[in-house]
Amino acid sequence: MFAKICASSLLVSALCLQVTAHALISPGLGFPANPTRSNVQRPSSKNPCGNIDIASQISTSTPVIADANGEFQANVTSFNGGKDGSREVTAKVDPTGQGKNFQTIQVITNGNGDPASAGTEKITAKLPEGIQCENNDCLVQVETTAGFGNCIVVKQQGGDGNGNDPVRTPAAGDSATGDSTPSNTNAGGNAGNCTDGGNSKVGGNNSRVAEDAGATGYLPTGKGFTRRVSGRHMARLLADLRYRGEEAVEIAK
Repeated sequence: MFAKICASSLLVSALCLQVTAHALISPGLGFPANPTRSNVQRPSSKNPCGNIDIASQISTSTPVIADANGEFQANVTSFNGGKDGSREVTAKVDPTGQGKNFQTIQVITNGNGDPASAGTEKITAKLPEGIQCENNDCLVQVETTAGFGNCIVVKQQGGDGNGNDPVRTPAAGDSATGDSTPSNTNAGGNAGNCTDGGNSKVGGNNSRVAEDAGATGYLPTGKGFTRRVSGRHMARLLADLRYRGEEAVEIAK
């Protein structure tokens, strides 16, 4: 009878230990916004994200965002202290998002493998250089040294796989901000292309000499006119250019 009681006590203790030895990583694949002990999973080779359907959850789960270097952070929460409540983890990534092609990744900042009590710590890990995940959603499996864990979705910023967006090389007269770099700018050149950047315009695409034409001895008239000036008047004429917007001036040497 005593032996049966002892055996029963040992069984209850083991079951209690199994129940309390819980930890999870959030925001987790298929988890609610505020996960609890009941959401804890045990990843395995057959079920790398625990009892979670990857295909139906990867596009809807809240992701963590990787920075330009591929680094990201996640929370590790344990529900008891000691080694069974370890918050020390290892991590793997599957760029296909299917849970079948994992590769180990670097954990930069790890948690406590033997905490005195339950609690939460942040871990920092890093995606491999040059990796490109399907739809920029990397499936990352995080597992504690006690065997608990789950998957999280790590969102790349796009572009080259390191969180960098593609860089567009500006064409002549263009720039990355949508404004322009100067083009065809020289004294006596095409006055339609100005040092203010690209094709200057105020109210439209065309410019007109508005005033002080008498100082050069030339008074242009009419729409779309062409007027030749001598070199000695060119500097003054260019300095006196004002832009109104609807009639074109083409000044040739």
